[in-house]
Amino acid sequence: MVSWYAKDDAEFKGSRITLIDISPSSSTYLTYRHILLVQPDIPAGTTAYSQYGSYAPLNVHAGGIAYFKGKIYLSSTNLGVRVFDLNKIIEVSTGDTTNDKCGKDANGNLYAFNYRYILPQIGYQKINNANPFSTIQVNDEGTQFWTGQYYAGSADASIVPKVFGFPVDANGTLQNTGIVSITPKNSLFTDNHAHGIQGVFRKGNRTWLSCTGSPSNSYGSNARLARYTDGADDTVRYRWPYGAESLYYESQYNYLWSLTEFEPNAGAQNGSQVNRCICC
Repeated sequence: MVSWYAKDDAEFKGSRITLIDISPSSSTYLTYRHILLVQPDIPAGTTAYSQYGSYAPLNVHAGGIAYFKGKIYLSSTNLGVRVFDLNKIIEVSTGDTTNDKCGKDANGNLYAFNYRYILPQIGYQKINNANPFSTIQVNDEGTQFWTGQYYAGSADASIVPKVFGFPVDANGTLQNTGIVSITPKNSLFTDNHAHGIQGVFRKGNRTWLSCTGSPSNSYGSNARLARYTDGADDTVRYRWPYGAESLYYESQYNYLWSLTEFEPNAGAQNGSQVNRCICC
């Protein structure tokens, strides 16, 4: 499962997730489906498309998602965490080949820019000072949600990025107490802080960071996988693909996965020719 957000001429379509079957024994192996994320808040007026009632596209930077007990938790810059229940996927009854309608019209027809399925937001949890939370992941023990702040090293050198751990109860509700804050170090930057955090994963007393925007390139990439141990003076860094984003830990095989966000040849100036890929 991966998340996307729309840009440029398609920005009004908001964000979506993609589900893909990765079981080799399945008859639908490598078959995928895009699902539009929607919310109950209807915009006052739209010019790029026709908006009806009941639901509207979720126009946020869907930078990271976590799965916990049947629900999806989406990191939402400025707000905190948006929640979706995978048991409540809705099949849209009416196609829209013009791709310019969304919502439920007066006749009960459902539209979603010609997506076949929508996933409505069931709620959210507001986090004070959530800007700019850009990723979220469940820790290895399944007891905390971890999220990080993205600040570019050059433009935001005076800001100290942190990662936060929020305890979560059995129902998936983030708790207001017991919140953990960590300030990773990274000597690649002059202020020795970990800028460009795109993804985090936490296990024990160690935090793995998927970071972009390093002041130095390595084999055509300015991204690094950084491992920070609590209290250390620096991270341990590894080569990492150009444009790397969030992290996911597959405990069955002890793999740490990531994916890259750019279209092919976007990093040609750095010697990177293949960019939209999944890696571990």
